[in-house]
Amino acid sequence: MRITYPGQRFTNVERQRFSEALLDELEIPGKIIIMGHSRGCENALITTTHRNPHGLVMINPTGLRIHKGSRPKGKLESLNFMHKQLGKKVGDPVMYQLLKSVGFKIKDGAEAVAVIRSIQKCDLEKQLDHILKLNEMPTKTMITFGGRDHLIEKEIIFESLQKYQGLKHFNFKSEISDFEKDEILDVFKNQKGVSVFVATDNHFQNKKRADLLADGVKSTLSH
Repeated sequence: MRITYPGQRFTNVERQRFSEALLDELEIPGKIIIMGHSRGCENALITTTHRNPHGLVMINPTGLRIHKGSRPKGKLESLNFMHKQLGKKVGDPVMYQLLKSVGFKIKDGAEAVAVIRSIQKCDLEKQLDHILKLNEMPTKTMITFGGRDHLIEKEIIFESLQKYQGLKHFNFKSEISDFEKDEILDVFKNQKGVSVFVATDNHFQNKKRADLLADGVKSTLSH
């Protein structure tokens, strides 16, 4: 199940309330895995600490401090202000071209503006409290990130990994063999989880490593 937020003007608190209300309404039985990608990892992490699901998967998370995609912070505020001044008809195409030029995979200007507002509202360092709560929970956890991420420096994620407890770390240069993948999946049998770094991967491991992530979810559900 994928949660699509109804607009990007909501605060972090409102976004989280929407997630919680939807899950309350659905009342999904059995084991639940919460998954997030990039900016969505914040909501996935918070939801996990509120609901105590069986597992958590975070793909290309943002880390705990300002990164390339949000530096300098005033840049995002300026872009948002410029869009308001230009108006939707002119501003949307401008934002689309700007974000396409720096590697964002977006479909149109409206999506570009949504991305800018979403990044602008990311809490970053406030996620630490939830990481510490996660450390006290039995929730199986999987974190993946890449060395060629055009938005988030690998050093920032390595720093944030020091705050997590119980995760076995794996480093890979490029491809992951079947044997190596089995090693990753076996960790869930008797440990909390894993973190996986692939030096040649970019910001879109949700596509590049879809098989690994799917197998990770299966392994998590089995243990």
